[in-house]
Amino acid sequence: MAARHGYLDLALKKLHLTSLVLICVVVSLVATVVMRPWLPLHAQQNHTDNISQYAEYIEQCLICSRQGRHEKVIHLAQEAIKLAPDEPRAYNYLCVSYAALGNYQEAVNASWIYLNLLEARNDLTIHAVARHADFLKRDKGKQEAIEFLENYRRIFPNTIDAYIEAMEATE
Repeated sequence: MAARHGYLDLALKKLHLTSLVLICVVVSLVATVVMRPWLPLHAQQNHTDNISQYAEYIEQCLICSRQGRHEKVIHLAQEAIKLAPDEPRAYNYLCVSYAALGNYQEAVNASWIYLNLLEARNDLTIHAVARHADFLKRDKGKQEAIEFLENYRRIFPNTIDAYIEAMEATE
């Protein structure tokens, strides 16, 4: 009888704990709904405005890039990065425009950030890796570019081998 009573106590404690957790969740949800009109609305509006403005900058980057206006692309991409520093597209435009202007050191810097953001999203492409290697080759030399490519052999084995062979065949 005592053991049975112990199980009953344990079950009541678990039920009590579950009830407390449920009450906390309900209170939290109610507080969120009640507080929503005052606090987060302004923050949500700013976030929406930032995303909208970011998209406009990216669209202008595309247009200016097609027109060969790389100085303008760099300015627009930098403004977009201020609004959304974790979004990779602006860094893509930035590195390509720096390279188009012959500033390979800045192209490498922007490309590193772009690659890291893509990798964090599991969205890395061989195109991004190969382009970064090209920027490295132009900025620091063929050997550094090949060493960089070696780091990605595990992800893109056959393609990396072909890029390395092509890079070794060129000056």
